[in-house]
This record gives sequence, structure tokens and C-alpha cells, in this order.
Amino acid sequence: MNHLSPTQDAFYSRRQAVAMLSAAGIGSTVLQRALAVQAAEGPVTREMIVSAEWVSGVTLTDAQRETALNVLKWSREGTDQVRKVELNNAQLPGLNFTPFASSAASPDPRGYDAPGRQEPVDATVRPDSDEELAFSSVRQLGNLLRSRQVSSVELTELYLNRLRRYDPLLKCVVTFMDVLAMQQARKADDELHRNFDRGPLHGIPWGLKDIFAWPGYPTSWGVGQYRDRVINVKSAVAERLESAGAVLIAKLATNTLAGGSTIWWRGKTRNPWNPRQDAGGSSSGSAAAAAAGLVGFSIGTETSASIIGPSRRCGAVGLRSTYGRISRFGCMQLCWSLDTIGPICGYVDDCGLVLEAIHGSDPRDRAAVDRPFVWPSSRDLTSIRVGYDPRRGDLDTSVHLRGLRELG
Repeated sequence: MNHLSPTQDAFYSRRQAVAMLSAAGIGSTVLQRALAVQAAEGPVTREMIVSAEWVSGVTLTDAQRETALNVLKWSREGTDQVRKVELNNAQLPGLNFTPFASSAASPDPRGYDAPGRQEPVDATVRPDSDEELAFSSVRQLGNLLRSRQVSSVELTELYLNRLRRYDPLLKCVVTFMDVLAMQQARKADDELHRNFDRGPLHGIPWGLKDIFAWPGYPTSWGVGQYRDRVINVKSAVAERLESAGAVLIAKLATNTLAGGSTIWWRGKTRNPWNPRQDAGGSSSGSAAAAAAGLVGFSIGTETSASIIGPSRRCGAVGLRSTYGRISRFGCMQLCWSLDTIGPICGYVDDCGLVLEAIHGSDPRDRAAVDRPFVWPSSRDLTSIRVGYDPRRGDLDTSVHLRGLRELG
């Protein structure tokens, strides 16, 4: 997409023409600029070159005029061709940032079996209230689904109702996706009843930050002017979660262009535990919805603290994945060499389950690679060494460090 104004177009055309004339060794700087200005205004002719000579006080030979004529025609034709190329946010950059020691894939990088396996069912009892049910972990919800104490349709209706109830206060939703959600929920119930189990996320309602595309629904990138724009592409993360059987119920708010600004076009997204305070950015809607029990889990993105920042403020668990762990296809890019994707959930275990489903390579994002990941981890925590900055707390004063010590 060409975003240059006519004035900017003319400037870049003139600059390119001057450079080419200089390389050809034709005339003075004044002559080169005079020729470039005329070339930007219409078809290049011999008369234009003669006029430019008069303006600049320079006289060219016939051979130099012929060379200048050809140079300017090539410049204009090349510029016209470049401007015909449609560029969009999905266009991969010419240089690819891959800060990895090796690109070799592991034999089983995704860490889980193909759809059709049977998830184990623990003895989870349905909570007495829908409020408690809404704050259940993904694993608890999965156990309730498989023991048929609740259906995916019932969970989807519960979370959609909660989003509508609390969004006027929190302003965390951009687009409700009821039709799609109910279709996916009914499909999940049917498959689970037939013992076709897609894994721990099967039938779980979730929300997607509104910089990811889904066909038929608006993708605003946090910009009011784009509120009705539809990008008919299914983002890689949404594809993988659909394959895992998760139920997409809403596009969630972000501030303008996910840039960490303080501008939300629908109004400031609020911290559910302190509505006088904003939810942080840029994955504000994802963090607020996850923390308030409005979705089973959500997806955010991070260039610089856009997952961990709002998660910390809202009291959710945010996982900023390692660069290259998750494909960014179908997602607005703020910085190709920094942007990452990750889950925002109510529980640490939930983040592991979601990451297990969405990580891995993708030919549509050259930075995405396959690396092993299996959750839950069987590693003994006592074998892990944790470093900390004593200027930010010590073992006696830091809640986080005390928690790690208690874990072994």
C-alpha cells in the first residue's frame, strides 16, 4: 500500500533522478535538480532538457542530452513500477532476524499427540456458582467438560454474558463473535461426546487481541478509523487454537497500533481490580478479560512489556514467549525483530497448556522455529538456579523470591 502524498512522491522521484544523473556525470547540481523537477511533472522530452540547461546556465552536448534523456526515462519508469507494488503489514522484510544457534527442528517439537487422544479426567466437581466456574482454570474446565458436568455451549454463553456485563466498565472488548463462538462450541461438544478429543483446550472459550485477523470480523489494530476494516486472513495463532478445539468468542481491546500509548479508541481499558486505573498496554483487553474471569484464556503480544505489563497490573499470568517461538502470521507487526506472542491466563498451568498448542514453525513467518516444549514439565525445580538483582529485593522482602524458595 502506497502511503506517500503526491508531494512526497515528487520529492522521492526528484531525489532518485538527481542521484542517477550524478552517477552518469551529467551537468552541475543546479542542472540535475532542474531536470529532476521537470521529470517528476510529466513525460521526459528533449525540449525539457534544453529548458533545464537554460535555467541552470549549463550547455550540454547532443550526446549528453541523449544520455540524460535515457537516464530520466529509466528513473521514471522504475519509480512507477515500484509504486504499483501493493505492500501491507504481512509483507516480510527483506532481512530476517534469526538469533538462534541452529535451525534444526526437534523430532517431536510440538510436544503433544495428534487430535483423537483422550485427556485424563480428574475428579473435578462443578463449583456451586457460575462466578466460581468462570474463574476456574483451563484444566479444571477441561475436566468438567469431559465428565459432562458442563458443556462448551454452556461455558461459551457464560463467558459471552460476562463480557457483556462487565465491558461497559472495563472496555476490554472490541468485537463480540457470538455466531462463530456458538458454531465452534457446538462442534466441540459433538466431538467430545464422540470421544474425539483435541487436547486440553478443546471446548474452552478464549479471547484474541484485536491486532490478529480472523475472516469476516473487523480487525482495528486499536485505531478507530479501522473499526470496520475486515482482513480476510486467519492468523496462525487462531488457526492453531481452532485446531486445538478452543472456542473464539471475542476480539479484545488494545491501545493505538499496540504501541503502548494511552489512547484507546473505545475508551480506556480498566484494571478489573481497580477500575480507576487503566489496564496497561498494549495487551490491555486480553489482561483485563483474563483477570476478571471473562474468558478461559486470552492471547496478547509484546514488543516491550505489552504482555507482562498489563498482566502484572491486572493480576493475571502473562507469558512473553521467546522470540521465534510462535508464528506472527496474520498479526499486526510493530517491530519484526522484537515482536512476540503469548498467552494471558488466570493460572501458570494454563499458560503452559496454551503455549503447547500454539508454538512451532510456520513458512509464513521465517523467524518462527520448532523447539521442544512439553507441559507440564517433569523437571525437578530444585535443579534450577535463579539469579536476582539485590537492588530490587532480597529473599526476606520479595514475595516472588520467597515463593521460588518455597518451591524448592
